[in-house]
Formats: sequence, structure tokens, C-alpha cells
Amino acid sequence: MSLFKKRKSDKKHHGVLILFLFILGLTFYPNYPTVISLQGTVFLCVILSVILVLFIWLVRRVTNHEKVFATRLSLDRKERGLAVVLVLYFLFLYLMNGNIQSGLNVFRSPMKILLSCVFIAIGAGCFEEYFVRGYLFNLVQRMLNRYQVKQHRLTIIAVVTSFLFCLLHLANLADEPAEAVAQQVVYTFAIGMIFVTLRIVSNQIWPLAIAHFLFDLQDNIVQPLVVGSWMEMLVSFLPSVILSLFLLFYLDRSVEEKQATVLQP
Repeated sequence: MSLFKKRKSDKKHHGVLILFLFILGLTFYPNYPTVISLQGTVFLCVILSVILVLFIWLVRRVTNHEKVFATRLSLDRKERGLAVVLVLYFLFLYLMNGNIQSGLNVFRSPMKILLSCVFIAIGAGCFEEYFVRGYLFNLVQRMLNRYQVKQHRLTIIAVVTSFLFCLLHLANLADEPAEAVAQQVVYTFAIGMIFVTLRIVSNQIWPLAIAHFLFDLQDNIVQPLVVGSWMEMLVSFLPSVILSLFLLFYLDRSVEEKQATVLQP
């Protein structure tokens, strides 16, 4: 059974402020560069940056400075192999999605478009990772503690937070086609499973924020969502969910067998 390190102080009351800053940050995304002036875009980017710094600082205070374990888990050969395959599969999705060319196109765009694309990607990468894989991860841990759930904890946390992550994208129904949003909900669940599994393995959030930023850094990020092929999407993203679940199964077993020191959420 896992050991829990007692925290020095209870910072649960930060949750309301974290949620407020998360929502506030979303309202300052420079989403409409063709409508807003360059000066207005710069203003939004500056305000977004200030909110983001405070948001990350608060989430780190609540989440043991991003750590799940006192020391990073020592993986056996099978776990290391699955982790490497999962990273490689994420890179495959990154390449298949055309992110390299699309990212390069961002830096050939006019300044307003460049700033908008970069800061929307930064906002998505940092706000979503620190909120979902940080604060909500910590919140689900506390709920499992409250109901004394001892088994398959990492798998439960991964599935619940990934589900919440994909539901966040339902907000796009306000101005995007319903079918395109439905597809986004499905593939963000798969991406969420990759990110939360690697968050557990790395014992950090910031690498995921960088990966998320790079994945979202596209010249079409300020454009409406486009409906794609359901079959192609499912074939592409389903393996990442399966790989994540396999690795989580072994990680749960490893935590129990090695009595890894899980920090008190």
C-alpha cells in the first residue's frame, strides 16, 4: 500500500481562485487577429501572460510543486519500453497531423497572426495542463483518499481527468460546428490519456505543457474547426488510449508493490 507524506498546510481554498484564473485566462486569448489591431493583440498577450504566471504559481503550491511522488518512479524494463513507445506514438501523431509544416507557417505569418497563434498555443498548453493534469489530478486524488480507494488509483485518475479534459472542449460548441467539436472531444480524450500517463512517469507537468504547446502551435489554430474522417481519427488515436491503459496498469501495480511514497494531495 502507498505511503502518504503529510503536507505542511491545507491549500484547498486556492481551488476557487485557480478556477477563476483559468476562466479569466480563456477570455484573454487573442482569438481574432483579423478583427483586433496589433496593439490590441499585444495587450491581450501581456494580460494573458500575467494571469498565466499567477495561475501556474498557485497550481504548483496546491500540487506539491507538480510532483505526485516524493521521487520519480523507478520503472522496470517493461514499463520503460511502454513509456518509450507512448512517447514515439505521440511523435507519430505530431508528424501525421502536419504540425511541423504548420508550425513553421506560423513564423511566416504577419505579426498579429504570429502572436495570436503562439499565445493561444501557450495558453492552451499551460492553462489546460496545469489545470487538468495539475489541479484536477490533485482533486481526484483527494476524492479517492476520502472514499479510501486503494486499487487502480492511477488508472482511475487518468481516465477521470482525461474525460474532464475532453469535456472542456464542449465550450467550443458556442461558435464551432457540432460534429467538429464532437471529433475534438474524442481525440482530446486520447491525447489526455497520453499526457496524464507521461505526467505520472515524469513526475512533472512542465514537459507536458511544452508538448501541448508544440502540438497546438499551428497556423490554423485561429481558424474554425474542420470536420474530418471519423474512421481515420479513431484508427489514429485509439492505439494511444490502449498503450496508456497498459502502462497505467503496470504503474499501479508497481506503486503498490514498491510502496512508493505518494505525496499527500
